[in-house]
Amino acid sequence: MTDENKDKLWMWQERFRRAADVYRDATAGIERRNAIYGGTTAVYDSRGNVTKAEAPYGRNLTFELIETQIDTSIPAPKVIAPTDDEKKQNRARMLEAFLNAWKKVVDLTKLNDLDERVAKIHGSTFPVVFWDNTIKTENYCGLPNVRLLHPDDVVPQAGLCDIADMDYIFVKYTDTKTNIEKKYGVTLDEDATTAEGFETLGSSAQDNPEETIVQITAYYINESGKLGVFSWAADTVLEDVESYYVRQGKVCKKCGKPEYEAEDGTCVCGCREFVKQTEDYEVIDAPVILSDGSRIEAQTPVFDDEGNPEQEVVDVDGTRIAKAKTVQTKIKYYVPDLMPVINRKNVSVYGKFLGDNDVDVIYPQQKAYNILFTKIMEKLLKGGSVLTLPKGVKIETSDREDKLVFIDNVAQMQMINAITLEPSIQQDLTMLDIIYKDAQSTLGVTDSFQGKQDSTATSGTAKQASISQAAGRFSSKRENKKSAYVRIYTAVFQLMLAFADESIEVRGDDGSGGQKTYKFSRYDFLDVDPVTGEYVYDDDYIIDIDSTAAYTNDRQAMWEEIRNNFATGAYGSPQAPATLQVYWESLSEQGYPGAKKIADKFVQMQQAQAEQAQAAQMQGGELAADGTAQGTADETADGAYDADDAETAALIQQAQGLL
Repeated sequence: MTDENKDKLWMWQERFRRAADVYRDATAGIERRNAIYGGTTAVYDSRGNVTKAEAPYGRNLTFELIETQIDTSIPAPKVIAPTDDEKKQNRARMLEAFLNAWKKVVDLTKLNDLDERVAKIHGSTFPVVFWDNTIKTENYCGLPNVRLLHPDDVVPQAGLCDIADMDYIFVKYTDTKTNIEKKYGVTLDEDATTAEGFETLGSSAQDNPEETIVQITAYYINESGKLGVFSWAADTVLEDVESYYVRQGKVCKKCGKPEYEAEDGTCVCGCREFVKQTEDYEVIDAPVILSDGSRIEAQTPVFDDEGNPEQEVVDVDGTRIAKAKTVQTKIKYYVPDLMPVINRKNVSVYGKFLGDNDVDVIYPQQKAYNILFTKIMEKLLKGGSVLTLPKGVKIETSDREDKLVFIDNVAQMQMINAITLEPSIQQDLTMLDIIYKDAQSTLGVTDSFQGKQDSTATSGTAKQASISQAAGRFSSKRENKKSAYVRIYTAVFQLMLAFADESIEVRGDDGSGGQKTYKFSRYDFLDVDPVTGEYVYDDDYIIDIDSTAAYTNDRQAMWEEIRNNFATGAYGSPQAPATLQVYWESLSEQGYPGAKKIADKFVQMQQAQAEQAQAAQMQGGELAADGTAQGTADETADGAYDADDAETAALIQQAQGLL
């Protein structure tokens, strides 16, 4: 390691230690909150320390109320073009189709399930978006991916609460020493362990220091405003990249020609040594066909200062002719401008890096509930019965069911009695209910929202109103989740523009309510700068969350909506064949079983009727005043089929039976 690398390592280690010292207070309650959520019976004081008093049993209302709020849905992306330009509109639809396909490919379900709980228990989670070359298919290599970091795995720059304002942020990854050596091509010392100061993160690597180690990665903004990365484990530098998102390629150390032009590892100049170098431009070797049929040519005309095409003289079969001067087309690589670490907060609190969590908010109620429940159990356990006997009378104390009592006279028998001691716990139970209701009220959870019997909701409408009101209390949490997913989708889009070299086929909205296949390619987002004449990437799109996606993806709800529209005449007269055809086609589009077959039947029947009408006209049928054929005997004046058509009548009856 050079002196420069040693100085840089020392600088980042010092920054990390200072940041970790400040962040320690924010993460001090992580183990305690995990224990409370897990149902511990320990009682904590105001400082988070376990007191001598311990409740032997208590209702885990913290777990219950947090689990009630878990939202398993994944926000669907909605991409909006900022202008009415048809090209941008088409790009927006293409991007939206890709993002919807992407979230299924990387399977965000597991990440969301963990994210929902950790955010509510600790206040924040930290999704990290990165380019993953391990995602491969026959058609493409590499896709953006997401991993979830625990609040314990992130250390922010001291004094700042918003990642967008930070110059740097640290993240922790625990890995095996073998994996790190393979990945970064380094050799760790046999006695290498987590460096001093890293233990503030509560690393799991301490459980197996012989085989695992903590890798610390610093993401920082360099002097050019781009993202840089510095990473180390113990005292070994693993990664030092000044511009993380800029493409890196290998070139000949002697002449600078790219490595891919070398043959058998030897450059044309004879040099066999290649070094890494930043690649700012992509050279187009062959024409690129875009989705609209246009092309990006491999050769670009050269213009003079006045904008006129330059000419050059070339020799063609011994004849010197003038032709337009061209150069090989170059496209500047897109470079993302965002931090890969995203803070998804549960509830935002001014001045706090971690959002507010639900565990601490209702802990006073959890603590009081456990203590009071312990008191009730003590009362019940100390209760029982008292036996009164005459003085001097003895009773058998064996385990047998029938006990022998030795008495001298009947009067003594009348003095034998058992008095039951029944402790009064009615007030305690009432207080337990008050404490539980208080916890519910604090988080905004109602009985109806939990699916319990709600005495305040006396009708279905009232119950639905209660559920909606409870859901309204969670709107801030939902908006924070949506905001995090907007940043995830934005990062995915930028990574695709930067690193996706292959096109990917996806299905999406065609802009008119139908579906079409798009071939997502970063080249489709290229425009020519009118000033410089260079190709530039168009990333000017509004990425939002589609609030209607949950409804449109609910087939059962859509079927009901279509049936209601049909019954109320929204599609036309329910008896008209054209209306029935639209009805069954609508159900078919929403995946209703067998609807496509019935819709096709109506199409065939209408075609047959048209053919009959045409035949009747050709056989001398009278023409109406406007020149159209009179209706056939099988069709009534309002366009409905005659009831004598058994097949039509059966289909109409089937449609009405679904209403």
